[in-house]
Amino acid sequence: MNQIDKKFMSLLEDIKEISLEELEKKVKEKYFKVPEVTRKSIEDFFAKFNYWGSLNGEKNDFKEIENVCKSLKINHEKYKEFYNELKDYRSKIVLYAIINNFYCYDFNTLNNVIEHTYSHYFDLDIIPKLDNEVVVDLGAYTGDTIDELNQNYSFENVKKIYAYEMSEDSLDILNKKYQNMDKIIVRPCAVSDTSGMGCLIKNQESSSANVLTNGADFPIVTLDEDIKCPISILKMDIEGSETKALLGARKHIEENKPKMMISVYHGFDDLIGIWKLIKEMNPNYQFYLRYYGGPIFPTEIVLYAI
Repeated sequence: MNQIDKKFMSLLEDIKEISLEELEKKVKEKYFKVPEVTRKSIEDFFAKFNYWGSLNGEKNDFKEIENVCKSLKINHEKYKEFYNELKDYRSKIVLYAIINNFYCYDFNTLNNVIEHTYSHYFDLDIIPKLDNEVVVDLGAYTGDTIDELNQNYSFENVKKIYAYEMSEDSLDILNKKYQNMDKIIVRPCAVSDTSGMGCLIKNQESSSANVLTNGADFPIVTLDEDIKCPISILKMDIEGSETKALLGARKHIEENKPKMMISVYHGFDDLIGIWKLIKEMNPNYQFYLRYYGGPIFPTEIVLYAI
């Protein structure tokens, strides 16, 4: 056992040995040791992006801390299983950095695991090349992931790209940018586990953080229904709808075995839940974690399933 293994297992043992109430108290104490300016930044962040719960020390509002502590207690044994299944030590130390940040506001380790070598979603140690791929980009935004794919591999190695997006502003940009490219098909709809109709709850900070809800503004599809040909690459960053989209792509995952890059940070249980779901659909997948966020709170966590 090396030092990363020892630190991670010791961390899980600490979480296991104390009650939920003791864990919440310990995390709150550590939070108030964080410099005031950093606490203000954290609280402002949670006020803008409400995936994880609210946090305001002055108002005695610790919903985010309570949510993360519940997740740590419920999942601590599953984290051990997940850690042991990760295929490289870059992935293992990413997981340690995330859990240790949740537990004791460790910014240094989180800062040290930020990915600086490869592009977001395209780690060349994990996916070194593409070959006549059919790519599905869920949460295509303004084509940032598509452009990075071209920079890392080139469009010559891609057969087709399906770009799914809901925001009208982003769709306008996508349609103009790729209007002369037959390989890129822009799909103005949301993706979930059932088909129907939906609308957006708009985030004032960024259209990339808009959230899907019930409504009548645009269609909702499943990937199994919407794409009949085999797919070979599946990327998802759809603001907490990743689990439902995976369920709606079960046939593709079971039969086509696409390489997947899935955002797993929109809920505290996503790390475990999405890994478990993919593993249940197809037990032959191998898993990697990479971190593309900042040093304060873990966002932009990507699970690679290969």
